[in-house]
Amino acid sequence: MEGQNIVKSTFSKTSSFFLKLAAISTAALAVVNIYSFYRNNIWHPKVVVNSIDYENGVAKLTINGKPFILRGDSLFLIDFDWGIKFGFTYLPSGIRVYDRIEITKRGMVHEVLRQTPSESSLAFTGFNEENYWNDAFNQYNSYTPTDSVKR
Repeated sequence: MEGQNIVKSTFSKTSSFFLKLAAISTAALAVVNIYSFYRNNIWHPKVVVNSIDYENGVAKLTINGKPFILRGDSLFLIDFDWGIKFGFTYLPSGIRVYDRIEITKRGMVHEVLRQTPSESSLAFTGFNEENYWNDAFNQYNSYTPTDSVKR
């Protein structure tokens, strides 16, 4: 009988150790996941525009309290999933013009931070509600001309 108590006692101590280890590991992993969720989904970088030279593609910024110079076509990583870049618009002549600063999340534009009031910014989306549906349907021969957007 005494031999069985030793085995039970040893098994009990071992399982107790592993249960404590599993509980501590789970708690630590939960804290890491909560922090990661906060940084990826709730936190947003703080960007202050100090000066911009759209013509040369140079902007002096303060990102999260640190000075930073943004240059050219590159997408610069700010932190975690966030980045920053110059946005551009093609003019009718085919020339590309920097006309805004964009904050990106996972490589896609999340917010347009600063935009020029120039003509180039009017063509940012290329969307014209007055002829959108007509253009969409009239590209096929099977459709007849429509005035679908007239109100």
